Amino acid sequence: MLKTSFQRKLVIVQSSLLLLSFLFQLIALLSVPLTQSIYLCKFEGYKFGVFGLCDANSCTEPSLGYNPSQLTNLGGFSLPSNARHSISYLLVVHPISLIFTFIQMTLTLLLLNPRFSSSSKFLLTVLLWSLPTFLLSLLSFLVDLILFIPHLEWCGWTILMSALCTAICGTMLCITRRTITSREEYLLLDNRMGNMYRLDDLHKDPNQSVISTLAPTLLRSRASSSMYTQDPDMLSDDELISIDSDRRVDLRSNVS
Repeated sequence: MLKTSFQRKLVIVQSSLLLLSFLFQLIALLSVPLTQSIYLCKFEGYKFGVFGLCDANSCTEPSLGYNPSQLTNLGGFSLPSNARHSISYLLVVHPISLIFTFIQMTLTLLLLNPRFSSSSKFLLTVLLWSLPTFLLSLLSFLVDLILFIPHLEWCGWTILMSALCTAICGTMLCITRRTITSREEYLLLDNRMGNMYRLDDLHKDPNQSVISTLAPTLLRSRASSSMYTQDPDMLSDDELISIDSDRRVDLRSNVS
């Protein structure tokens, strides 16, 4: 249904926002120990990332969850060390959210193709997929916030921006689908009204439609009609035309 440049631009804006959302989550996913310069939290010489943490000398092997022994000596957080150890396993939502965002971006890019953009079912599928994508992005931010408050760094706040971009795209997609659905309903109603107008025109001038429909039949069946008192083969062309005209006048009178 991308028949106007506005709708195409709308899809491009959605795709751009989803690309930003994907990049924000990718930056958080590449935090320590995968890289040394990106981290979700920094406190007392420790740097925390999605798959582990680093101190001044070394980093842990990439894995899910933090080592409880490394968290025991760290204070200054809102939660105790044992609670942070349990919640650290929820950091797995970061890669899951990244995958969902990538799929959402791919589905949105397919809307540039008229074959997919004209399908209401496909639009509904993309819209429904945007809901878990937003919830996973929001959950990723909440996990970071609970684990690292009040020492959450800029990398953690980018996840919030990612969730906002996904929410904006979902809202725009909902408006787009509603607009396309309303247009389809309007076209269907317009077709129905056009059919009604044609029926009204038929009722306004029924003689023309009836006679134009029955005229060939009358010409073929005039020989067997009761109004003929002579052999049709013996009638001249002028007489046949005159009899047919009289028959049409009778039909108009009966219809009226």
